Amino acid sequence: EMMLHGVYNMGSGMLSGLSANMVMSFSITCRTLGADGEQFQILLLVFSSLVFVFGDYVVAVLPKLLPGSVLVWLSAELMAFWVWNSLRFLRAYEYCLVWVMILMYVILGTAPMMLFGFI
Repeated sequence: EMMLHGVYNMGSGMLSGLSANMVMSFSITCRTLGADGEQFQILLLVFSSLVFVFGDYVVAVLPKLLPGSVLVWLSAELMAFWVWNSLRFLRAYEYCLVWVMILMYVILGTAPMMLFGFI
């Protein structure tokens, strides 16, 4: 996936496009479905290219509930991965730090939480 992302950014640069960021939903979907290998990467490249070309039309015809529900699913999946699965590989103080940052995000917002995380 990292190599595909690099190729995508090189192609985007050659076509005077903007560089892309990693999309966590692709990694989560790949892990959840057990899809790995060249076939998934090619499918991801084709899908990303189609969304790049026709994305504005798709967003215009989609009901607003669909993208919102995808964001809710993605956030729940990330929370389950980082909060539940991190019990196995984080020390106790690191795990408490994750919860403190989550609470800071909910109560205070993004900027204070990120500042606390850098400190």
